[in-house]
Amino acid sequence: MLNITPMEKQFVAGNAYTKEEIESKGFTKTKQTSILVFYRNGDDLLSFDVPKPKTPDAYKLISISKD
Repeated sequence: MLNITPMEKQFVAGNAYTKEEIESKGFTKTKQTSILVFYRNGDDLLSFDVPKPKTPDAYKLISISKD
C-alpha cells in the first residue's frame, strides 16, 4: 500500500504554482539557477522550472525531495 504524505497532497509534480502559493505553505526560496528554482521547508525540497516570459507567475513543479 502506498503511503501519501501531506507534502504529496499539497503539491503535485507537473502542476504550476505561483510564488505566493508556494510561500504560503511555509517554503522559502533557497537557490535559483538559470533553469531551476529551489524552495525548502524543513526536510522537504521542491524544484521548479524557472517561469517563462509568457507566464511569469507560473512555477512548474519538477520534483519533490526529502532529506
